[in-house]
Parts: sequence; structure tokens; C-alpha cells
Amino acid sequence: MTSINGFSAVVGLSLAWIETAPSGVTVSLPTSVTPLPGGTATLALTVAANSKSSTGTFPLRVTGTSGALRHSLDVRVQIAAARGDFSLVVTPASVSLQPGTYSTLVVAVQSLGSFSSAAYLSSLGTPNGITVAFGMNPVTPPAGGTASSTVIVTVGPRVVVGTYMMTIRGTSGSLSHDTILTVIIPSTVGGDFAITAVPSVGVSQGSTATATIAVVSINGFSSSVTLSGSWLSSAPSGVTFVIPPVTPLPNATATSPLSISASTGAVLGNYTLRIAGTSGSLSHFMDILVTVKTPQCFIATATYGSELSPEVQFLRNFRDNTILKTRAGSAFMGAFNNWYYSFSPAVAQFIVQHKTLRTVAKIALYPLIWILRIGANANRLVPTNPETGVVMSGLVISSLIGVSYLAFPMTAALSCMSGARRTARRLEKPFAVLILAALAAITMAEILTLPAVLMSVIASLLVLGVLTLSGLLTSRIALRLLRRP
Repeated sequence: MTSINGFSAVVGLSLAWIETAPSGVTVSLPTSVTPLPGGTATLALTVAANSKSSTGTFPLRVTGTSGALRHSLDVRVQIAAARGDFSLVVTPASVSLQPGTYSTLVVAVQSLGSFSSAAYLSSLGTPNGITVAFGMNPVTPPAGGTASSTVIVTVGPRVVVGTYMMTIRGTSGSLSHDTILTVIIPSTVGGDFAITAVPSVGVSQGSTATATIAVVSINGFSSSVTLSGSWLSSAPSGVTFVIPPVTPLPNATATSPLSISASTGAVLGNYTLRIAGTSGSLSHFMDILVTVKTPQCFIATATYGSELSPEVQFLRNFRDNTILKTRAGSAFMGAFNNWYYSFSPAVAQFIVQHKTLRTVAKIALYPLIWILRIGANANRLVPTNPETGVVMSGLVISSLIGVSYLAFPMTAALSCMSGARRTARRLEKPFAVLILAALAAITMAEILTLPAVLMSVIASLLVLGVLTLSGLLTSRIALRLLRRP
């Protein structure tokens, strides 16, 4: 501020944004100043912007007032986006592992300044036999904060004794930072062993899956290893496993079959099974991810060529989202799966090997797909009571299957008998009684919450009764049109 013609009085100062004030920005200036006559006074205008402030150019007006005198000066304030940066830390920075084992570490990405971008993690200089995997990648910290990911370091059974240093790198655009991870493989006094296996196993409801557990001898180890398993967190209902002990030869590998069985009513989801091996004072373990999933539609998948085909997707969705959501439907599917999966894999394989049969199979399945669509619509008639809806859907589907698939062979068989229509009429009565009894029983089972096994038997009898009765009624009509007595 410059004095003119000997001016030397107090000048009051004020600040004001000319247009829209930027958010997150503060400005400050001394409230007054008194220049010397003919001299100049220098003042500091301070502009502060936080990490979330508006960016761009904003005009700021500085006004000086002294009595009737008033002058203004416009200043252009430019707020630029802060680049920011990040740092990388692995905790702990050093880990000691025996061959055939693993450890879980933590890598933290710390935001510096306004950095809030994704940092991609990688490992460099990893020696043969040692693997590094990241639980979450990339990692995105909030501005001024920290985000973490797990680092799983696995040492293979054949890695030799020594100290290994590798680099953990974080990269975000042009920014890159490294940190050193040290893995120490100590010498083993006497023999030892390691356990290896596939990291995950999938098993369908109503089936059994197997995985191979390998026990690797280290330093001439050759003793019996007792293998056992335990579920981490919660144990899945309806899933069992069996794993026999094993004895490896010195410096060799022995395998043991892990058998995992899931019942038809097993709870779907992902579960962690810890396999532990014990021999005297030695003990090692590894974790396997077990996924319980819905059974595959083998024949439909082989016929339509893919699990993603609309027909297969419809069958799976109807089963999983309608039938299996109810007690009656789940009970019937339990019995049905035991029958269906006893032969369907072999039939599906035969269809795959003989592609000309796909056309025949599609023709055979075409009525079934439409019958199930009709049944799905019937289920929607009772949206407030899923149990009643699934029973109604079952009655419609069973009766239409009987008409479409059983009526013709029944008509052919009855036409070879004398008094075919009378025979059909006599057979209809017991099946009608069976259906009424099954409907009454399934109602009581729902009310009294009877065991699933009993519900499965009742639901199966109901379906078989409706199938047979609808086939017999259709056969008798056909025989009448054929004018058979």
C-alpha cells in the first residue's frame, strides 16, 4: 500500500469474493495498516485450501477504506488440484516359515495429502517355490487415511534353507513405491513333513467330491501322519468328510484322498476346512475352501450345450428359487436327486459323445420345459403361501407329465389286454385314494413340522400317484376314442 501526497492515516482492509466463493478455501489479511508519508506498507495475504476444496480460478476483491477515501484491488486466486502421494508398509517385514507352510501378513497403503486413488499391488524378485498373493487388489485409501490388504506368503515343500528378500510394490499411475519383505527358511533339526492340497473344492448337494492331500517328507521323515479336519467359524449342515492317515517314504510324497459328501439338504455357501497333520510333536495344517453348490442339470446341460442356455437357466432358477425355498419342495427334491443323479451323469456323457442325440433329447425335453413353465405360473397363484403354491405347482406338473410322457406307453400296454378300459378304471381308484391320503398327510406334516425324511416319502408318493392317475385317465380316453372295450 503506497502513500500519495504525504498520506499517513489508518486504512481499514476487507476481503470479498466477487463471484461464487470456493468451498474449502479461507483467506486472511490484517484488518488495518498505516503507511508512512510518501512510503509503502507491505501486507501478507494468506490463502489456505484443504484437501477437498474447489479447484479453479476465483476473483477476490481487496478493499481499503480511510474516511471518505476508498480503493479496491482484484486478485485472481487459482486453486490447483493437489497431486498427493502414498506410502507402503508390510507388517511384519520379516517372517520365518518352514517348507510347506504359509503365513498371512498385512500390507498398508497410507494416503499422503489428498491421494485417494487405487494402488495396485505386486511382488518382484519372488524366488522359485515361494508365492505371494494379495487378498484385496487394488487397495484404495481415503484421502488422508489408510487401507489394508492381506498378503499370503506360501513356501513350497522343496524350498531350501536360506533368507530370501523380495519386493512388494504399489503402483498408482505414475506413482510407485516399494517395501522389502524378508522370508527366512530356517534349518530343520531331524525330519519333518509338509502338507499340500488344492486350495478349493466344490461339492454339489447330494453328491461327493474328492481332493488329494499330499504329505511331503522333509529331511528323511518317514513316520505315520494322522490327518484330521475341522471347520473354521461355522460347520456347514449336511456336509461330512473322511480322510485316512498316511506314511510317506523318506524324502518322498504320499497322498491321501479327502472325501467330502454333501446331503441333498446341505446348506449352500463357502466354508473353510482346516486339514491338520500330526506326527508325534510335529504338527502342520492348511486350509481348503469348500463350496457347497446346487447340483448341475446334467442331461439338460448336455442337450443344450451350456449351463448358460436359457432352458438350463430356467430349470435351475425354478428349482433353486421356487422348489427349494419350501419344506415340501425340498423334501421331494431330496428323493428326486437321489434317483436322478444315480443315472444322469452317464446319460449326459452319452449325449455329449453322440451329438446326433442332442436333437432327439431336445424334442423329448421340449414338452417338459413348457410343463415346468406352466407349473411355475401355477405357483404364482398363491404368492402369500409358498408351501401351498409349491404343492399346487407339483400337482399341475405331475399331471401334465403323466399326460405327456406316460399316457402313450400305458395306452399301448392296456390295449393288449381284454377289457382295457375297465382295467384302467379299476387301477384309477387306488391311485386316487393314494393322492387324497398323501395330500392329507402332507398337510399334517406341514402343520406338525414332521421330519424331512417322512416329508420326502409323502411328497414322492403324491407325485407318483398324480403321475400314474393322469396317465391312466388319458389312456382310458384314448382307448375310448380307439373304440377299445
